[in-house]
Amino acid sequence: MGKVGMKHLLDHKTLLIQYLVPVAYTVIFYFLKVEPFDGSFWQVILILLGFYLGFALLWGDGKFLYALYNPTRPEPKRLITRSILFLIAYLALSVFIITSSGNILGVGMILGIGLQLALELVENRIDYDLFHTRFLFQIKRRFSPAEIMWVVWGFTAWVILAAAYFLR
Repeated sequence: MGKVGMKHLLDHKTLLIQYLVPVAYTVIFYFLKVEPFDGSFWQVILILLGFYLGFALLWGDGKFLYALYNPTRPEPKRLITRSILFLIAYLALSVFIITSSGNILGVGMILGIGLQLALELVENRIDYDLFHTRFLFQIKRRFSPAEIMWVVWGFTAWVILAAAYFLR
């Protein structure tokens, strides 16, 4: 299988993960947190809607918002939502939203943003130049491959732990 065929296969896997993981998580959420108490489908709809709103926010940043906050630089896109500062802010915000807010839609949004960012980090981890251009453009020093792996797997583990904590 050539490079183009492998990239095409990876795109399909990413799309499958991106759209099926929220549905699977919502089913688990329903049976662990909703059904034993009141069986309300509204909570299930809100968390699934939150996941897809999180995806839409990241997509909209690349498609529309980038032109508003950086009109002079067409390429390469240095998206605010793909910066290391955003990833750090996400960590703090996710702790607050998941542990204290009680807003199901907000939790879904935070988990959706985290899932999308984790998928992009994992997908771009091999091409170091692309990874630096997309995620580490605010840092002057070049990260080593081992440091990039720490960032990728650390963030991915955080998203998984946040999702598991919410289901407790």
